[in-house]
Amino acid sequence: MNKTQAGRSPGHRRPRRKLLLDSHVYCPYSMRQSDGDQDCDHDFEIEPDVTQETFALWNCTICGRAVRFDVWN
Repeated sequence: MNKTQAGRSPGHRRPRRKLLLDSHVYCPYSMRQSDGDQDCDHDFEIEPDVTQETFALWNCTICGRAVRFDVWN
């Protein structure tokens, strides 16, 4: 057994990643959510899944919940 295997328990999971919104680019008051499970302990990628000129969209990697923020005008 090597050090990596010894330090990791069978139930070891990666910590959940929460949205770290750049409030200079995205308006935090414009948040809209849809789909997925609202009670999920969401895990999001650092970068949005969809980026458009007027908004960005992140999807939870666990339940698929979509979270959208508009870009400041």
